[in-house]
Amino acid sequence: MTLIAENAPAAGFRPKKSVALSGVTAGNTALCTVGRTGNDLHYRGYDILDIADVCEFEEIAHLLVHGKLPTASELRAYKGRLKAMRGLPASVKEALERLPASAHPMDVMRTGVSALGCVLPEKDDHSLPGARDIADRLMASLGSMLLYWYHWSTQGKRIEVETDDDSIGAHFLHLLHGRSPSASWERAMHTSLNLYAEHEFNASTFTARVVAGTGSDVYSAITGAIGALRGPKHGGANEVAFEIQKRYDTPDEAEADIRRRVEAREVVIGFGHPVYTVSDPRNAVIKRVAKQLGRGRLHPHVRHCRAHRKCDVERQEDVSQPRLVQRRELSHARRAHGHVHAAVRDCAHQRLGRSHHRAAAGQQDHPAQRQLHRP
Repeated sequence: MTLIAENAPAAGFRPKKSVALSGVTAGNTALCTVGRTGNDLHYRGYDILDIADVCEFEEIAHLLVHGKLPTASELRAYKGRLKAMRGLPASVKEALERLPASAHPMDVMRTGVSALGCVLPEKDDHSLPGARDIADRLMASLGSMLLYWYHWSTQGKRIEVETDDDSIGAHFLHLLHGRSPSASWERAMHTSLNLYAEHEFNASTFTARVVAGTGSDVYSAITGAIGALRGPKHGGANEVAFEIQKRYDTPDEAEADIRRRVEAREVVIGFGHPVYTVSDPRNAVIKRVAKQLGRGRLHPHVRHCRAHRKCDVERQEDVSQPRLVQRRELSHARRAHGHVHAAVRDCAHQRLGRSHHRAAAGQQDHPAQRQLHRP
Protein backbone atom coordinates (compact mmCIF):
# COMPACT_ATOMS: atom_id res chain seq x y z
CA MET A 1 0.00 0.00 0.00
CA THR A 2 1.43 3.38 -1.02
CA LEU A 3 0.23 6.47 0.80
CA ILE A 4 1.04 10.10 0.06
CA ALA A 5 0.58 12.81 2.66
CA GLU A 6 -0.41 16.15 1.13
CA ASN A 7 -0.06 19.17 3.41
CA ALA A 8 -0.56 21.95 0.90
CA PRO A 9 -2.99 24.60 2.17
CA ALA A 10 -6.55 23.87 1.11
CA ALA A 11 -8.99 26.37 -0.35
CA GLY A 12 -10.71 28.33 2.36
CA PHE A 13 -8.00 27.55 4.90
CA ARG A 14 -7.91 29.75 7.98
CA PRO A 15 -5.13 29.88 10.61
CA LYS A 16 -5.61 27.93 13.83
CA LYS A 17 -7.70 29.66 16.45
CA SER A 18 -5.92 31.16 19.42
CA VAL A 19 -5.89 28.83 22.42
CA ALA A 20 -3.87 28.65 25.62
CA LEU A 21 -0.12 28.91 24.93
CA SER A 22 -0.74 29.69 21.26
CA GLY A 23 2.48 30.66 19.51
CA VAL A 24 4.72 29.30 22.24
CA THR A 25 7.23 26.73 20.96
CA ALA A 26 7.06 23.69 23.22
CA GLY A 27 9.27 21.31 21.27
CA ASN A 28 9.49 19.19 18.12
CA THR A 29 7.70 15.97 17.33
CA ALA A 30 7.88 13.46 14.52
CA LEU A 31 4.71 11.67 15.64
CA CYS A 32 1.80 13.81 14.57
CA THR A 33 0.62 17.07 12.99
CA VAL A 34 -2.86 18.54 13.42
CA GLY A 35 -4.86 21.07 11.43
CA ARG A 36 -2.18 22.39 9.09
CA THR A 37 -4.77 22.89 6.36
CA GLY A 38 -7.73 23.35 8.70
CA ASN A 39 -9.03 19.80 8.53
CA ASP A 40 -6.14 17.33 8.46
CA LEU A 41 -4.46 14.91 10.86
CA HIS A 42 -1.26 13.01 10.05
CA TYR A 43 0.64 10.29 11.92
CA ARG A 44 4.31 10.28 10.89
CA GLY A 45 3.26 11.67 7.50
CA TYR A 46 0.28 9.35 6.95
CA ASP A 47 -3.12 11.00 6.48
CA ILE A 48 -5.55 9.65 9.08
CA LEU A 49 -8.21 9.28 6.39
CA ASP A 50 -5.96 6.87 4.50
CA ILE A 51 -5.25 4.60 7.45
CA ALA A 52 -8.20 4.76 9.88
CA ASP A 53 -10.39 2.21 8.09
CA VAL A 54 -7.73 -0.05 6.57
CA CYS A 55 -5.13 -0.53 9.30
CA GLU A 56 -5.42 -2.61 12.42
CA PHE A 57 -4.76 -0.65 15.59
CA GLU A 58 -1.59 -2.63 16.29
CA GLU A 59 -0.21 -1.36 12.97
CA ILE A 60 -0.78 2.24 14.06
CA ALA A 61 0.67 1.52 17.51
CA HIS A 62 3.78 0.10 15.84
CA LEU A 63 3.98 3.15 13.59
CA LEU A 64 3.82 5.61 16.49
CA VAL A 65 5.85 3.75 19.09
CA HIS A 66 8.37 1.93 16.90
CA GLY A 67 8.63 4.36 14.01
CA LYS A 68 7.18 2.54 11.00
CA LEU A 69 4.28 0.49 9.73
CA PRO A 70 5.09 -3.20 10.26
CA THR A 71 5.37 -5.81 7.55
CA ALA A 72 2.96 -8.75 7.76
CA SER A 73 5.49 -10.85 9.68
CA GLU A 74 6.39 -7.95 11.97
CA LEU A 75 2.71 -7.36 12.69
CA ARG A 76 2.15 -10.99 13.66
CA ALA A 77 5.14 -10.86 15.98
CA TYR A 78 4.05 -7.54 17.49
CA LYS A 79 0.52 -8.75 18.15
CA GLY A 80 1.92 -11.86 19.80
CA ARG A 81 4.15 -9.69 21.97
CA LEU A 82 1.25 -7.50 23.07
CA LYS A 83 -0.93 -10.54 23.75
CA ALA A 84 1.71 -11.89 26.11
CA MET A 85 1.60 -8.64 28.11
CA ARG A 86 -2.12 -8.66 28.96
CA GLY A 87 -1.69 -10.27 32.36
CA LEU A 88 -1.56 -8.34 35.64
CA PRO A 89 0.75 -8.92 38.64
CA ALA A 90 -1.08 -10.09 41.78
CA SER A 91 -0.17 -6.92 43.67
CA VAL A 92 -1.71 -4.76 40.93
CA LYS A 93 -4.92 -6.79 41.08
CA GLU A 94 -4.95 -6.34 44.85
CA ALA A 95 -4.59 -2.58 44.47
CA LEU A 96 -7.46 -2.52 41.95
CA GLU A 97 -9.67 -4.53 44.28
CA ARG A 98 -9.27 -1.87 46.97
CA LEU A 99 -10.78 0.83 44.74
CA PRO A 100 -14.50 1.56 45.28
CA ALA A 101 -17.13 0.94 42.63
CA SER A 102 -17.81 4.69 42.67
CA ALA A 103 -14.32 5.47 41.36
CA HIS A 104 -14.08 7.11 37.96
CA PRO A 105 -12.59 4.79 35.32
CA MET A 106 -9.87 7.33 34.52
CA ASP A 107 -8.88 7.37 38.19
CA VAL A 108 -8.74 3.58 38.13
CA MET A 109 -6.34 3.61 35.20
CA ARG A 110 -4.24 6.33 36.81
CA THR A 111 -3.92 4.14 39.90
CA GLY A 112 -3.27 1.01 37.86
CA VAL A 113 -0.41 2.65 35.95
CA SER A 114 1.13 3.92 39.17
CA ALA A 115 0.85 0.48 40.81
CA LEU A 116 2.38 -1.26 37.80
CA GLY A 117 5.23 1.27 37.87
CA CYS A 118 6.03 0.18 41.42
CA VAL A 119 5.93 -3.53 40.59
CA LEU A 120 7.74 -3.35 37.22
CA PRO A 121 9.68 -0.07 37.46
CA GLU A 122 11.55 1.57 34.63
CA LYS A 123 15.32 1.16 34.77
CA ASP A 124 17.36 4.13 35.95
CA ASP A 125 18.98 4.64 32.55
CA HIS A 126 15.60 5.67 31.00
CA SER A 127 16.61 4.08 27.71
CA LEU A 128 14.45 4.43 24.61
CA PRO A 129 14.03 0.62 24.19
CA GLY A 130 12.93 0.44 27.83
CA ALA A 131 10.40 3.23 27.32
CA ARG A 132 8.99 1.47 24.27
CA ASP A 133 8.65 -1.75 26.25
CA ILE A 134 6.64 0.09 28.91
CA ALA A 135 4.44 1.72 26.26
CA ASP A 136 3.70 -1.72 24.78
CA ARG A 137 2.92 -3.19 28.21
CA LEU A 138 0.58 -0.34 29.09
CA MET A 139 -1.29 -0.64 25.79
CA ALA A 140 -1.67 -4.37 26.33
CA SER A 141 -2.70 -4.23 29.99
CA LEU A 142 -4.67 -1.04 30.61
CA GLY A 143 -7.85 -2.66 29.34
CA SER A 144 -7.15 -5.62 31.63
CA MET A 145 -6.76 -3.26 34.60
CA LEU A 146 -9.95 -1.40 33.93
CA LEU A 147 -12.14 -4.42 33.29
CA TYR A 148 -10.67 -6.39 36.19
CA TRP A 149 -11.65 -3.53 38.53
CA TYR A 150 -15.04 -3.13 36.88
CA HIS A 151 -16.15 -6.74 37.27
CA TRP A 152 -14.71 -7.01 40.79
CA SER A 153 -16.24 -3.75 42.03
CA THR A 154 -19.69 -4.36 40.53
CA GLN A 155 -20.04 -8.15 40.81
CA GLY A 156 -17.29 -9.29 43.17
CA LYS A 157 -15.90 -11.39 40.31
CA ARG A 158 -12.19 -11.90 39.65
CA ILE A 159 -12.06 -12.30 35.88
CA GLU A 160 -9.30 -13.93 33.87
CA VAL A 161 -7.75 -11.05 31.93
CA GLU A 162 -5.70 -13.04 29.43
CA THR A 163 -7.79 -13.93 26.38
CA ASP A 164 -6.94 -15.47 23.01
CA ASP A 165 -8.34 -12.53 21.05
CA ASP A 166 -6.11 -11.36 18.23
CA SER A 167 -6.23 -7.61 18.93
CA ILE A 168 -6.33 -5.08 21.76
CA GLY A 169 -9.79 -3.94 20.68
CA ALA A 170 -11.22 -7.46 20.62
CA HIS A 171 -9.55 -8.25 23.95
CA PHE A 172 -11.19 -5.22 25.56
CA LEU A 173 -14.64 -5.98 24.17
CA HIS A 174 -14.31 -9.63 25.25
CA LEU A 175 -13.48 -8.63 28.82
CA LEU A 176 -16.29 -6.06 28.83
CA HIS A 177 -19.05 -8.33 27.58
CA GLY A 178 -17.74 -11.77 28.56
CA ARG A 179 -17.62 -13.08 24.99
CA SER A 180 -15.60 -12.58 21.83
CA PRO A 181 -16.89 -9.68 19.73
CA SER A 182 -18.17 -9.88 16.18
CA ALA A 183 -15.83 -8.98 13.33
CA SER A 184 -17.73 -5.73 12.73
CA TRP A 185 -17.33 -4.62 16.36
CA GLU A 186 -13.64 -5.47 16.34
CA ARG A 187 -13.17 -3.52 13.10
CA ALA A 188 -15.04 -0.58 14.64
CA MET A 189 -12.68 -0.65 17.62
CA HIS A 190 -9.67 -0.64 15.28
CA THR A 191 -11.04 2.42 13.49
CA SER A 192 -11.90 4.28 16.67
CA LEU A 193 -8.55 3.59 18.31
CA ASN A 194 -6.74 4.58 15.13
CA LEU A 195 -8.57 7.91 14.99
CA TYR A 196 -7.73 8.90 18.55
CA ALA A 197 -4.27 7.38 18.92
CA GLU A 198 -2.41 10.72 18.71
CA HIS A 199 -3.21 14.43 18.52
CA GLU A 200 0.05 16.37 18.51
CA PHE A 201 0.70 18.74 21.47
CA ASN A 202 -2.52 18.49 23.45
CA ALA A 203 -2.77 19.07 27.20
CA SER A 204 -2.02 15.50 28.28
CA THR A 205 0.90 15.18 25.87
CA PHE A 206 2.32 18.43 27.18
CA THR A 207 1.91 17.18 30.76
CA ALA A 208 3.74 13.95 29.95
CA ARG A 209 6.60 15.89 28.36
CA VAL A 210 6.92 18.16 31.38
CA VAL A 211 7.11 15.19 33.76
CA ALA A 212 9.53 13.26 31.53
CA GLY A 213 11.61 16.41 31.10
CA THR A 214 12.46 16.40 34.80
CA GLY A 215 14.18 13.05 34.41
CA SER A 216 11.25 11.17 35.91
CA ASP A 217 10.09 7.73 34.74
CA VAL A 218 7.60 6.84 32.01
CA TYR A 219 4.97 5.63 34.49
CA SER A 220 4.99 9.01 36.24
CA ALA A 221 4.68 10.80 32.90
CA ILE A 222 1.71 8.66 31.88
CA THR A 223 0.06 9.01 35.29
CA GLY A 224 0.30 12.79 34.93
CA ALA A 225 -1.03 12.61 31.38
CA ILE A 226 -4.06 10.63 32.56
CA GLY A 227 -4.77 13.30 35.14
CA ALA A 228 -4.69 16.01 32.47
CA LEU A 229 -6.75 13.93 30.05
CA ARG A 230 -9.47 13.33 32.63
CA GLY A 231 -10.55 16.99 32.69
CA PRO A 232 -13.75 18.21 30.96
CA LYS A 233 -11.72 20.50 28.70
CA HIS A 234 -9.76 17.55 27.31
CA GLY A 235 -10.62 13.83 27.15
CA GLY A 236 -13.50 14.24 29.60
CA ALA A 237 -15.34 16.47 27.13
CA ASN A 238 -17.30 13.55 25.70
CA GLU A 239 -18.87 12.83 29.07
CA VAL A 240 -19.82 16.49 29.46
CA ALA A 241 -21.34 16.51 25.97
CA PHE A 242 -23.35 13.41 26.89
CA GLU A 243 -24.65 15.12 30.03
CA ILE A 244 -25.57 18.20 28.00
CA GLN A 245 -27.60 16.11 25.57
CA LYS A 246 -29.51 14.51 28.41
CA ARG A 247 -30.76 17.92 29.56
CA TYR A 248 -33.07 18.26 26.58
CA ASP A 249 -36.40 16.55 25.99
CA THR A 250 -36.82 17.64 22.36
CA PRO A 251 -34.56 18.68 19.46
CA ASP A 252 -36.15 22.14 19.40
CA GLU A 253 -35.34 22.64 23.08
CA ALA A 254 -31.74 21.64 22.41
CA GLU A 255 -31.41 23.98 19.45
CA ALA A 256 -32.85 26.95 21.34
CA ASP A 257 -30.54 26.44 24.31
CA ILE A 258 -27.44 25.95 22.18
CA ARG A 259 -28.23 29.06 20.17
CA ARG A 260 -28.68 31.05 23.37
CA ARG A 261 -25.34 29.85 24.72
CA VAL A 262 -23.53 30.60 21.45
CA GLU A 263 -24.97 34.12 21.33
CA ALA A 264 -23.78 34.60 24.91
CA ARG A 265 -20.32 33.45 23.75
CA GLU A 266 -20.35 30.51 26.15
CA VAL A 267 -18.14 27.50 25.47
CA VAL A 268 -20.30 24.55 24.40
CA ILE A 269 -18.46 21.29 24.99
CA GLY A 270 -18.62 18.88 22.06
CA PHE A 271 -18.74 21.32 19.16
CA GLY A 272 -15.41 20.81 17.49
CA HIS A 273 -11.73 21.28 18.32
CA PRO A 274 -10.20 24.78 17.97
CA VAL A 275 -7.26 23.59 15.86
CA TYR A 276 -9.65 22.46 13.11
CA THR A 277 -10.83 25.65 11.43
CA VAL A 278 -12.62 23.82 8.62
CA SER A 279 -13.71 20.51 10.15
CA ASP A 280 -12.45 17.64 12.28
CA PRO A 281 -11.39 14.94 9.78
CA ARG A 282 -12.14 12.18 12.29
CA ASN A 283 -15.84 13.02 12.58
CA ALA A 284 -17.00 11.73 9.22
CA VAL A 285 -15.18 8.42 9.75
CA ILE A 286 -16.48 7.67 13.24
CA LYS A 287 -20.02 8.73 12.35
CA ARG A 288 -19.98 6.33 9.43
CA VAL A 289 -18.87 3.53 11.74
CA ALA A 290 -21.55 4.43 14.31
CA LYS A 291 -24.25 4.43 11.64
CA GLN A 292 -23.11 1.06 10.31
CA LEU A 293 -23.23 -0.51 13.76
CA GLY A 294 -26.38 1.27 14.92
CA ARG A 295 -28.21 1.15 11.58
CA GLY A 296 -28.23 4.91 11.35
CA ARG A 297 -29.66 5.55 14.82
CA LEU A 298 -28.04 8.88 15.72
CA HIS A 299 -29.14 10.68 18.84
CA PRO A 300 -32.35 12.59 17.85
CA HIS A 301 -30.89 15.97 18.86
CA VAL A 302 -27.77 15.39 16.77
CA ARG A 303 -29.83 14.16 13.82
CA HIS A 304 -32.09 17.21 14.03
CA CYS A 305 -29.17 19.66 14.08
CA ARG A 306 -27.43 17.98 11.18
CA ALA A 307 -30.61 17.77 9.11
CA HIS A 308 -31.29 21.49 9.37
CA ARG A 309 -27.69 22.70 9.69
CA LYS A 310 -28.82 25.18 12.34
CA CYS A 311 -26.12 24.39 14.90
CA ASP A 312 -23.18 25.34 12.72
CA VAL A 313 -21.15 26.82 15.56
CA GLU A 314 -18.17 28.85 14.35
CA ARG A 315 -19.10 27.66 10.81
CA GLN A 316 -17.48 24.28 11.45
CA GLU A 317 -18.74 21.49 9.25
CA ASP A 318 -18.94 18.83 11.95
CA VAL A 319 -21.01 19.78 14.96
CA SER A 320 -21.55 16.59 16.91
CA GLN A 321 -18.99 15.15 19.30
CA PRO A 322 -17.49 12.16 17.48
CA ARG A 323 -16.54 10.07 20.49
CA LEU A 324 -19.99 10.59 22.00
CA VAL A 325 -21.70 9.01 19.00
CA GLN A 326 -19.28 6.09 19.08
CA ARG A 327 -19.86 5.47 22.77
CA ARG A 328 -23.63 5.53 22.46
CA GLU A 329 -23.66 3.03 19.63
CA LEU A 330 -21.02 0.60 20.90
CA SER A 331 -21.64 0.59 24.62
CA HIS A 332 -23.61 -1.98 26.59
CA ALA A 333 -27.10 -0.94 27.68
CA ARG A 334 -25.83 -0.27 31.19
CA ARG A 335 -24.36 3.20 31.48
CA ALA A 336 -21.32 1.98 33.38
CA HIS A 337 -20.17 0.07 30.31
CA GLY A 338 -20.30 3.32 28.32
CA HIS A 339 -18.03 5.08 30.80
CA VAL A 340 -15.57 2.16 30.81
CA HIS A 341 -15.47 2.02 27.01
CA ALA A 342 -14.97 5.77 26.67
CA ALA A 343 -12.27 5.83 29.31
CA VAL A 344 -10.18 3.11 27.66
CA ARG A 345 -10.48 4.65 24.24
CA ASP A 346 -9.70 8.19 25.34
CA CYS A 347 -6.86 7.34 27.68
CA ALA A 348 -5.19 4.03 26.95
CA HIS A 349 -4.83 4.68 23.25
CA GLN A 350 -5.24 8.33 22.47
CA ARG A 351 -1.88 8.95 24.13
CA LEU A 352 0.00 5.78 23.27
CA GLY A 353 2.95 7.66 21.74
CA ARG A 354 3.41 10.21 24.49
CA SER A 355 6.08 8.47 26.47
CA HIS A 356 8.30 8.74 23.40
CA HIS A 357 7.89 12.44 22.70
CA ARG A 358 11.04 13.06 24.70
CA ALA A 359 12.92 10.86 22.22
CA ALA A 360 11.34 12.75 19.33
CA ALA A 361 12.32 16.13 20.76
CA GLY A 362 15.51 16.12 18.73
CA GLN A 363 13.78 15.14 15.49
CA GLN A 364 12.37 17.45 12.86
CA ASP A 365 8.72 17.14 11.90
CA HIS A 366 7.85 15.23 8.75
CA PRO A 367 8.25 17.02 5.39
CA ALA A 368 5.35 18.83 3.79
CA GLN A 369 5.12 16.14 1.14
CA ARG A 370 6.37 12.66 1.66
CA GLN A 371 5.82 9.33 -0.02
CA LEU A 372 5.77 6.38 2.34
CA HIS A 373 5.69 2.70 1.51
CA ARG A 374 4.25 -0.09 3.59
CA PRO A 375 5.36 -3.59 2.47
